[in-house]
Amino acid sequence: MTTLLIVDDHVLIREGLRRALTVTDFDVIGEAASLSEAKIRYEALQPAAILIDLNLGDGSGLDFAEWVRKKSPNCAIIVLTMDDRAEVLARAKQVGVNAYVLKEAPLNELVSALNFVISNPRKFFTAARVKPTLTKLFDLTARESEILALLPEGLSNREMASLLFISEATIKTHLLSLYRELKVKNRIQAIEVARSNNLLSH
Repeated sequence: MTTLLIVDDHVLIREGLRRALTVTDFDVIGEAASLSEAKIRYEALQPAAILIDLNLGDGSGLDFAEWVRKKSPNCAIIVLTMDDRAEVLARAKQVGVNAYVLKEAPLNELVSALNFVISNPRKFFTAARVKPTLTKLFDLTARESEILALLPEGLSNREMASLLFISEATIKTHLLSLYRELKVKNRIQAIEVARSNNLLSH
């Protein structure tokens, strides 16, 4: 049996994972709900594998992953999260995470990820269909990104110019450039493309 520590700030998720994993070759030897508690549990239990959520009450799961990796090159670290952003996955790989799994994935995918990283500690496993970042799809300037973020608010060119402390003519120039980059003809299409590519926070 492979010993496993579950780190998630939601008790229902921890309990659900513990129950689900009872039929596998993984032995859940501990749970933690926060970054500070996770460090204490890890030091006391020295698990062979860790399931980590990204959003903990007092810190980031990636901070914990980085902390663990500095202590152990062999511990299998699996991120289990709702966050499907490509830049977060890239950061996870950077700090030494072995696998990145979305919480929407079925149990068999999670178990596959666990088994894979135990058998292949130097490789990376993902069961996440991540959303691409803006920089990978579109070459927008910082100003164009600011204007794009304002479009769903329904502001006029004059109102956007006032908010950004630039001229109305400059707004029009940036809008034309923005439309060309997004390959659209108007604001409505720009908003649709931005939302479908996860470029807007609302």
